[in-house]
Amino acid sequence: MFEARVVGPDAARVAYAVALLACPELALSDFRRRMGGRLHGRSGALVGVFDRRGYVHALCQARAERQLTTRRRLRLFDLLHSDSRSAQELVMMIEALERFTRQAGCDEMTIEAVRGSGVCAGALGDVLRIRGFSGETMLLARQL
Repeated sequence: MFEARVVGPDAARVAYAVALLACPELALSDFRRRMGGRLHGRSGALVGVFDRRGYVHALCQARAERQLTTRRRLRLFDLLHSDSRSAQELVMMIEALERFTRQAGCDEMTIEAVRGSGVCAGALGDVLRIRGFSGETMLLARQL
């Protein structure tokens, strides 16, 4: 049902609409600058979770990193999603990101989600725990 892929110029406007849910002040020009990166570059790439119609349901930045061990990890950060109405939809989106991770040649992945209005952080956290994700590090934040 869902496919995760790097967001290209053809999907910029659809993806931008999702980004505005978390960052209403984000200008389209700034958003376009974040697109088109490479997973193995320093800045990473913008990845979208698309449905069959081409609608973007989730966005995140992605960067492949080599760990201290021989493992390769795909770090997904700034994850936000638009209209997840059920835990099952969230599970399918996470499965799409897992497939994308394997296709990128990585055997581990981390997910950092955006907190704020319009994002169901509690439901996402529950789904991630069900999928086998656990707290690996402690990251604390506060708004200044």
